[in-house]
Parts: sequence; C-alpha cells; structure tokens
Amino acid sequence: MHVPDRAAARELLSEVLRPGDVVLVKASRAYGLELLAADLLTASVPSGEADA
Repeated sequence: MHVPDRAAARELLSEVLRPGDVVLVKASRAYGLELLAADLLTASVPSGEADA
C-alpha cells in the first residue's frame, strides 16, 4: 500500500496491526520513517508502562 505521508501510514497501521505483529521500517532517512517507527513503539506500550 502507498500512503502520502507519515500520518497516513500511522493511521493505516493502527487499523491493521495487532498485538505481537512485527513491523520492518525501511526507507531513506529523508522520508523520516524513524519517526514513524518511534510513533509505533510509543503506541505499542500500554499506558502506565512507558515510565517503568
């Protein structure tokens, strides 16, 4: 699937990813996908566990 930007990718992935899924993020740093990876990691931590 192609998406126009990081926000669209995050939205799409939030709809299809399930607990235990693994996502490989590969692209040029110019696309800023390390930020998408960080978004996904933050979203995958249940609230209250991020501070542990």
